[in-house]
Amino acid sequence: MKEMNMSDLTNKYHISVMPEPDEMPMGLQSGSGSAASSSGSIESSSGSSGCDGMGVEQDCTITLSASGGNADPDTGSIEIPISAAGSAPTAGDCCDLNEPDYSFWVIEVLSSISAEGPWESADSSLSILPDAASPQQALLQGTLNKGGRFYQIRLSASATWSAEESDNDCENCSGCDSCTAETETTLIAYRPCPSGCDKTVTVTPKLNPIYRWVIDDNACAVTLKVRVILIFFNPTREIPEPDWTSTKIENYKSMFASTVEDAFANNYAIIADDIICCPCTSYQPMLKIELTNDEDAIQIGIMSGVSNYVIEINGVNESKRDWTRGSIFNIETIGIGPNNDRSDISMGLKESSLEKTIKSTPPSTSPCHNIEQIIAAHEFGHLIGLEHPGQDLTPVAEPGSLADYEADADGLMSCGMSLRKKYFEK
Repeated sequence: MKEMNMSDLTNKYHISVMPEPDEMPMGLQSGSGSAASSSGSIESSSGSSGCDGMGVEQDCTITLSASGGNADPDTGSIEIPISAAGSAPTAGDCCDLNEPDYSFWVIEVLSSISAEGPWESADSSLSILPDAASPQQALLQGTLNKGGRFYQIRLSASATWSAEESDNDCENCSGCDSCTAETETTLIAYRPCPSGCDKTVTVTPKLNPIYRWVIDDNACAVTLKVRVILIFFNPTREIPEPDWTSTKIENYKSMFASTVEDAFANNYAIIADDIICCPCTSYQPMLKIELTNDEDAIQIGIMSGVSNYVIEINGVNESKRDWTRGSIFNIETIGIGPNNDRSDISMGLKESSLEKTIKSTPPSTSPCHNIEQIIAAHEFGHLIGLEHPGQDLTPVAEPGSLADYEADADGLMSCGMSLRKKYFEK
């Protein structure tokens, strides 16, 4: 085995304390072992008794730590300097203590897509290269074969002290024994994906109280989670309809999230090109609605009844059905009620919005004629940034016009319930 001098490594490596998973930079990170963090036992050989030799306590010890390291994201090669520190045993007048012999070895390598596990056996090839100039130091080197993963590397080290009989008069000592101490420590290393591995997975976690992206590499899913608060109103109608009751409100709440989520359940996938590096070959796009009573949520007004209604909006009475203002990415709100009692509503739905109904009454010659739709799902699509299909035309259709819907009549963002690839590209 080629010997290595630690002086060659000066200023070449950097290592830092493991940050929280959300703060993990692209690069190698490693913790360090010490007497406090090493869980391995310290073992010693038995010494002779009744003589002034190595001593009967055999109190040699050793600690092991990592002092720096780096990883190549393209090849997965790593180099981590490690060092041991030994505490020599007690030697009496009859024995002259020799310098210790140090040994290092890799016990186990595990990997995980998370710094917190769960851990599984890893595909890696690691070895330890001793330092000829400083026997208590060595270099952990080799290859971590999969990118985008954390590696838990268990290392062990031992130090053995031997002794020779001194020139002193030691008639009662039969000989000088040896003392061996062993310990182990665990490093956490991270190999980033090669440059460009995740280009097809463009969504990233966002720090936002209303929505966030969650990339789950265990379930191979990318989920848009949206926090929603439902506000219930009893609007004015020419022909009155029953008001909300506590029972009806609870029923609506229990159905809202699952109905809209089911409408966006799909067979599309975000494809990962680098299946060697990325944990998943593809990711399932999903929608998750989290109902809450907190103010940090998108606020949706739910109107009792099934017919169009009159409601005061920004101080003016208007006849409405179902509507959306802005989206979770660009929030616009309106004021509802006397003196704009509610000025933070971004979407309005009727009580019947969770049922499949015909969205409008276009001419019988229209492709939208007699197509059923769950209105709440369509309007929630607007809330997460989707537009009518006519907005993709050249020139674009007038928003809300029949042409705006007829451009893709069966689509959820038109008159029907069918999903389209473009809904999940945002």
